[in-house]
Amino acid sequence: MAFSCTIPYFAPPTFEDIKASQNMVGESSGRRIVQVGFFTAKTMLFVKECANIPVPTVYCLFSKKEEHDHQVNYIIMETVQGQTLLSLWSTLTTGHKTAISRQLRGSFDELRKIPSPGCYGSLAFALKYQYNCAPEIHQKAEYYRRVLPVVLRGDPTSFSHADFQRKNLILRPDGTVVMVDWEAAGWYPPYWESAMAMFACGRWEDDWHAWVAQILDEHPNECAWMVMIRNELWS
Repeated sequence: MAFSCTIPYFAPPTFEDIKASQNMVGESSGRRIVQVGFFTAKTMLFVKECANIPVPTVYCLFSKKEEHDHQVNYIIMETVQGQTLLSLWSTLTTGHKTAISRQLRGSFDELRKIPSPGCYGSLAFALKYQYNCAPEIHQKAEYYRRVLPVVLRGDPTSFSHADFQRKNLILRPDGTVVMVDWEAAGWYPPYWESAMAMFACGRWEDDWHAWVAQILDEHPNECAWMVMIRNELWS
């Protein structure tokens, strides 16, 4: 039987395939993530274009109006083969951890090369929303407005992943470490990445924090303030 096809060949899953899939990756905030062949977003397209680091391949982004004129966004992307560093960390030798940390340090060096547009990420928006809409904590808002420009300084802004933790790091079988979950990425002050990474250390049950210090420049003073602010906003 003769066979022919046009190259490149692209056959995404149908809407019915996506809705019917039982291979659930995650579901939160109204988003349903399933595996039907590929996996996640616009930020990764930007990173892939601007920095030489491994990120999941995005195959397709589109929106479709469904019932009651409700718009649903679809992202079709690569499922990264491998295991998260969170699941592997306790089994890794010092040599493996050293190689991984050097690779990640190189990835962040690449991200820092992306030119800054001179703007900041979402912290300023979150503070504005929280304190402009909560008159009962007006005095605390005034305190933060007075001291934050003094204690949280750092220019220029740099491009950051902004959710650097082991569950978002996948070790491929070939030893490549791929960062996933780029939803929070953007341009932030120099201390932002380190502060968010330290906050994500959670219960501090192992040596991950020591390796973070080799991957990212530490900013302990700013980190303490960021933890306090984060607790104010989201606890």
